[in-house]
Amino acid sequence: MSTITASPIRKTPRKTPEIQGLQSLCPYADFYPPNVSHAHPESSTRWHGPNGFGCRHVHDDMPFTLWDDSMPGFRTASKSEMLYIAEAFQAERVECRACHITIVTNKPPHPVPLTVAGMPAIFTTADTQQRDIYYGSAPYSNHRLDDPCPQLAWGKWKTPTKDQMVEVGSVLSRLINLQRVHFFPYSIAVEIVFGDDRTYPTASLPGAVAGLVTTYHHQPISLLESMKSRTRERLMDPSQYLPAPRIGSLPQDRTDYLREPGWGIISPGVRVSTGFAVNSGLSSDTVLSTTCGVLMRKGGTRRVSVANHGFVQTCEVYHPAYDGDKIGDIVNRSPELDIAMVQLTPANSNKFSNETYFQAEPPRRLLESGKIVRGTWFEVDGMSTGLLSFNYIGNVLQPPITPPGHPAMPFHQWRIDFTTRIFGATSPTVVGGICGAPMVQERTGGVAGFFHLAEGEYAVFAALDDLVAGGWELC
Repeated sequence: MSTITASPIRKTPRKTPEIQGLQSLCPYADFYPPNVSHAHPESSTRWHGPNGFGCRHVHDDMPFTLWDDSMPGFRTASKSEMLYIAEAFQAERVECRACHITIVTNKPPHPVPLTVAGMPAIFTTADTQQRDIYYGSAPYSNHRLDDPCPQLAWGKWKTPTKDQMVEVGSVLSRLINLQRVHFFPYSIAVEIVFGDDRTYPTASLPGAVAGLVTTYHHQPISLLESMKSRTRERLMDPSQYLPAPRIGSLPQDRTDYLREPGWGIISPGVRVSTGFAVNSGLSSDTVLSTTCGVLMRKGGTRRVSVANHGFVQTCEVYHPAYDGDKIGDIVNRSPELDIAMVQLTPANSNKFSNETYFQAEPPRRLLESGKIVRGTWFEVDGMSTGLLSFNYIGNVLQPPITPPGHPAMPFHQWRIDFTTRIFGATSPTVVGGICGAPMVQERTGGVAGFFHLAEGEYAVFAALDDLVAGGWELC
């Protein structure tokens, strides 16, 4: 696995102190380095070592690593290493799972490291309930049944190709009414359509597919939805740590960066909003404000991306709110990617820059999914969250959204999305404001996609292969 070397880039805090300090409210998620200010923006890289699993966060000072590149995979920690970790964080319990380490402590460190000994780290309390095994719980797996596609085996910790994932979906569809397939580093979890009157006897489905342990999920809610932990959500909700109860939603970055002294541009991460709701005369600003994407070009055409679902009722895009500057009009939509393309107004055509993304890594190029390895870290700086980090843990094969009555789509037309775990202070209302924000790979600046959907501590977003194949690139 190659090591990435990156030149230090100045990362500038937002002009809204409430957003800048939002992540610092939660002691179990505060991974900001101390003493970052507007006068002294962060300039050093936050990550070291290989790209993908085994990469170490800047606050990870363990004298050993649990990643073994020769396997590849995370090795079992020795007794002395577990004791070292427990003593370092005054932990009541330390648990190493397949691709993360959980540290139970009443005294979280400041700042919080996103990795410990190279392993993605989750700090939590003893009374927090978690279900992080990425397994389906339906009793259908039977390891005595033959693997239906052993020839497809790609091995643990490696990322399957699109063709391999599509073939797995095709094979499984002959056995079940398939909803979606999750490909994790060490297992496969299969979601079965619920409520279609089909039944499956206990131990009736293969317990291994393509050489990986395979489990099944058969519930009215999705696998990731079923993994939500209400106590964990409260622990990570920044509103729980305010000095007094807050009436209404948490703040958003409403700074007008076009008119901000010393700024004068719009960039990834700023707030964008709809105008007035169609045929109503009422402002839709409260519920239809999201985070701006990136400036792209295709030949001589230049477009800015925004979240399509945030602008379904209108084509006009404003910054920072409906009563601010109209920055452009939506001229093209890709609902399957949740992307809408904005043509900037003549007055703003030269006022967009990809060179800054607040405290996240600035975007430099679009990435194809096949070039992104498992365990990669992405950064997002949203207008309602500030800086968040995302760890790429798997992929999901699922059908595209289609109108009611639309014929079933063949598997080669199913979407292959990224599954990531969110690291940072979040809540459903806070995370909702970052839709459309670019998911930028640490150190390289590669954009893998745009934030779309969060389910608890997990986020799923679409790959950009179609955009790249269509000739789009960053300006």
